[in-house]
Amino acid sequence: NSLYFFSKVVLNYDALTDYFHLPFCNNIQESIPKLKRGYLLPRGHFKSTIVAKSYPLWRLCGGGYTGKGDPRDLRIFVVGESSTVAEKNLRDVKWNLLNNQLLQWLFPEIIPPDHNNTKWTDSEILLPRTHSYDESSITADGVGAKRTGFHFDINIYDDLVGEKAAKSEAEMQAARTWVQYATGLLNDQATGEELFIGTRWKHGTADLYGYVMANMPEFEWYVRSVVEEGEIVFPDRFTEEKLKEIRRRQGNYKYACQYENNPTSPEGADFQPEWIKEYRIGEDNTTIITEDDTPPTQIGNLVRMAFYDPSSGGKSAQAENAIVVAGMDSLRRIFVLAAWSQNCPYGVAIEKYLKMNDQFIPYKCHYELVGAQKAVEDIVRERNQQIICRHCDKRHRRLTLRPIKPPGGRHKEERIRAYAQAPFEHGRVYLRFGMTKLRQQILNFPHGDMVDLFDALAYLCNVLRPPLSEEQVVSDREIKERMDLGRKSRIATEYQHGGYA
Repeated sequence: NSLYFFSKVVLNYDALTDYFHLPFCNNIQESIPKLKRGYLLPRGHFKSTIVAKSYPLWRLCGGGYTGKGDPRDLRIFVVGESSTVAEKNLRDVKWNLLNNQLLQWLFPEIIPPDHNNTKWTDSEILLPRTHSYDESSITADGVGAKRTGFHFDINIYDDLVGEKAAKSEAEMQAARTWVQYATGLLNDQATGEELFIGTRWKHGTADLYGYVMANMPEFEWYVRSVVEEGEIVFPDRFTEEKLKEIRRRQGNYKYACQYENNPTSPEGADFQPEWIKEYRIGEDNTTIITEDDTPPTQIGNLVRMAFYDPSSGGKSAQAENAIVVAGMDSLRRIFVLAAWSQNCPYGVAIEKYLKMNDQFIPYKCHYELVGAQKAVEDIVRERNQQIICRHCDKRHRRLTLRPIKPPGGRHKEERIRAYAQAPFEHGRVYLRFGMTKLRQQILNFPHGDMVDLFDALAYLCNVLRPPLSEEQVVSDREIKERMDLGRKSRIATEYQHGGYA
């Protein structure tokens, strides 16, 4: 009747506590009818001990009995980050079956008379049952396992993402894809259970659990932090001094992920909220009024440039098309005038770029020179040839794109830091109120799931320059006038009526 008692007393996991693990175990067993559940606990709080080791045996012994069939006939699939990790948990289960006398006395019906005469491998164990099935009682494997043709009653996903996968977007995406199809491994969609157990690694949907939370609403989540309402939830194992040491060693962001399951703290990001300044547009629609009481300026006085970071789009796209328009004034302040991003085809993005080019008349329009160069340039060439745009029935200014090739040997995160860190630290970058998407990407960097808008802004931070000073403008005008005076007009010659004028 009690997963907690079974785990602590029968299986002798005596480090479990009434004040923390009892509510956790109670939630697991009381929510069995909900079928789809997820559990996020801090590291070192025995989540895998309970869910990946105790829970399978408890169910096979009749715990959480649903009244359908013999519990010994359950087929349970325990999935880990790798087959090695999953098999490690199974070794603990096998040891209890062979050596735990209390378990053997209380539940002799699940103990094999001779484990040498049954399925008993590193990845599978077959216990006494009333029916024959292709699947063993407990099967252990790693994420990505191909189990075509096998079907289980309970799928347990235990820490599917580790540190190595968390650092690789390809491995993270592979885990997401596998989870999408894992429901097909259930024997009965109406009664099959799925349990996630793990710890956060990144903010938002950049990690597996954030992705499941955002895209699979059928799952109900139980989330705990190492400190709640100012109290340490597992003081038998973690003291205040120990947690401070872990925070110093891991850093704020990793600590927020691994021990607080809340990877949203701006302290863990590279760019602090106070670095971002804001402005608003005056009633005349041309005056820029800052919120930090620095001098106002005019949009027309800025050296304006635009940058386009292309993406092919589609359901499998891991990036969005992003366009940012910004300008720099004589005080070297950078004002972001427009920021747009969308998962869409190139043509849709180019149409948006044309409209921004019409509105802000940038001095230069750039784009990132990547594999999409020919596709982007072909679309722009075709649009420039149209007198009236066939998409919006308006006439666009000519869009002349200037390619910028990413510097070799630098990862995107390093490039963003190199281009944008100094301007932001010095408080020279101003966002218009309401640019929420760009702000979130800045504050979540480098742990967010999207960075395309921020990447485009970082490029502009690198290429923008201040306008010429008034003295330079006057000097250049005088030089031009003197040159014009010394040049003889072409039409003031004997050929002035000969068609040369």
